[in-house]
Amino acid sequence: MKKIKINVVDFGGDKKNFLTDILEENYELEYSDKPDFLIYSVFGNEHKKFNNCVKIFYTGEPVTPNFEECDYGIGFDYIEFEDRYLRLPLCEMKMTKDILNRSIFKRDQLKNRKFCNFIYSNGTAGDGALLRKKFCEMLMQYKHIDCPGLVMNNMKPEDFISRYDSNWEKGKINFIGNYKFTIAFENTVMNGYTTEKLIQPLIAGSIPTRVCHLQIKNGACSVPFFSISMRFFL
Repeated sequence: MKKIKINVVDFGGDKKNFLTDILEENYELEYSDKPDFLIYSVFGNEHKKFNNCVKIFYTGEPVTPNFEECDYGIGFDYIEFEDRYLRLPLCEMKMTKDILNRSIFKRDQLKNRKFCNFIYSNGTAGDGALLRKKFCEMLMQYKHIDCPGLVMNNMKPEDFISRYDSNWEKGKINFIGNYKFTIAFENTVMNGYTTEKLIQPLIAGSIPTRVCHLQIKNGACSVPFFSISMRFFL
């Protein structure tokens, strides 16, 4: 197996990720301060210290690759740059055939669910955070929405799993499974930006309601959801 020298920086301290897992299937990896390949993300500027290597940028955040700094980019944007860019949003990485199979959710089970939930701890950072709060407030004029998170909280702490619990994501999905609809706006409204906020309701059989661009319907994330136009808020 061929050996390659790599380094991973600006990932919040983690040296291993899904990219290194893929590489390890075909290469023996040697972590080096003088790498042939540098994989970096958005959580710092250490990547700027490396020059004599191939630089590969990955983001799980709404950030567009800067091709003046990287040789290759992996992100959310709908852009084309020959073989230097790959669009790989979190949504498509986590999508499975089981999630796409909606037949496992029976109509009689779904119709007895509660109306809608809103689970967020960020109420101000990002245009999407502000929009989803406004949307929730407007929708509440029609019908009650359960809000167990820090934003617009109207439930007791014991009604929802702690954000710091090791089984938080599983607990959140189980909670969402009690509702017909889930408000699933991203923190940032960005063309192509789709994360686990879309996937979690689908796993639970709840319909995500979100502000997003219609291009999402053309990708691997062709799944049921309600798309709210930005004009709704004007």
